[in-house]
Amino acid sequence: MGRAEAEALALADGEAVIVTDRYSGYDDCPNRRRQWCWAHLKRDFQAIAERDGESGTIGADLLQSVEALMYWWGRYREGRLKHTTLVSYIKRHVKPPVQAALERGALCDHKATRGTCRHVLQRWDALWMFLRYEGMPITSNAAERALRAVVIHRKIRYGVRSEQGARFPERAFSACATSRGNGNAVVQLPSCAATCGPF
Repeated sequence: MGRAEAEALALADGEAVIVTDRYSGYDDCPNRRRQWCWAHLKRDFQAIAERDGESGTIGADLLQSVEALMYWWGRYREGRLKHTTLVSYIKRHVKPPVQAALERGALCDHKATRGTCRHVLQRWDALWMFLRYEGMPITSNAAERALRAVVIHRKIRYGVRSEQGARFPERAFSACATSRGNGNAVVQLPSCAATCGPF
């Protein structure tokens, strides 16, 4: 997705909350409408942990908090934990150490670590929207799995030759992924010729 498409999604009408990585194309999206993907955050924190000195310690502390979050989130997804219990645990045992580590990182000597930590602190509320909305995912993994078929298709087909040719696969794959995600058979979709157009 390019910057223009990301900005259009971020500024779309409505109050839907989108799950995103830290791509700057989403920066116009208000924190209250954005849940940052914790899988992407974990990779960012891993990069911090692999640095020397204070940076490495800060990264290790952040990763420890992410592991705790993922563990309790997993229990919630399995139905072994109520959302209210998840919220209570995260607020007491995960948010404070994450904030403390990020604040240390925002003042540390390593430029990249300092920049990442400051950026995350600026978007603090976007880390925790899943606490406000029950059932909201904390990663963008489902969307990335849905896109995998599109990526493979693009690689083996060597692209397309026209704008119209580009629009059909993206809309057809989107319709199929949405249908599957809603538990419907793809063959039950109404004709989308008017929307997709011919190849």
